[in-house]
Amino acid sequence: MPNSPRLVPDFQYYCNTFILQTELNKNLIPFSTPIDRYYLDEDKSFIRLLFDDDWPSMLTYYRYLFRKLDISACPNEIRVRLMLYPATAEYFVCDSDDPTMCNFNLFNLKNDDLMMLDYLLQYRLDSTAVITVDYVDLTTPLSKLIYIYLKVKLTGDYSLYDNDTVLAPPDKPLENFYELYVVETIFRAVSEKGI
Repeated sequence: MPNSPRLVPDFQYYCNTFILQTELNKNLIPFSTPIDRYYLDEDKSFIRLLFDDDWPSMLTYYRYLFRKLDISACPNEIRVRLMLYPATAEYFVCDSDDPTMCNFNLFNLKNDDLMMLDYLLQYRLDSTAVITVDYVDLTTPLSKLIYIYLKVKLTGDYSLYDNDTVLAPPDKPLENFYELYVVETIFRAVSEKGI
């Protein structure tokens, strides 16, 4: 990231929250400087959908498009951090439903990702989801990880996850953190069964 350090408050907040709450981490994954939840505006991003087990039932949709803000428009405590890289730092927010404002697919989500995010939203809203797609037809690591997560939550079946083969590409922080989240979910499911 030295070429273009990007700060996405949603991502940083939810990854930090996950790292601090995980049972498996045991201080092996360092966490970054905390971001106050206050800076997440309406807090409707797909990142929250991925990591927040307490997604509010009143939020019946999620946002996945971002916009880049000028560093001078950032809150002071964030601006100070970004100024470590004044020539290249970027700050992205997911704070509007207006596609003329937020129009950047920052995490390069594909159709499979969005489809599985829709299934995840259904699950978050009422603890159910009827998945009508086959796992082998999914083409992205994130969509496969969401499928595995839902399978574990809905049926307790984690057989699709092979812990010898990492699904997340090493250069994709979102997918890496979500894979850790899925592993934590599997661990908790197995622990509850007493296996």
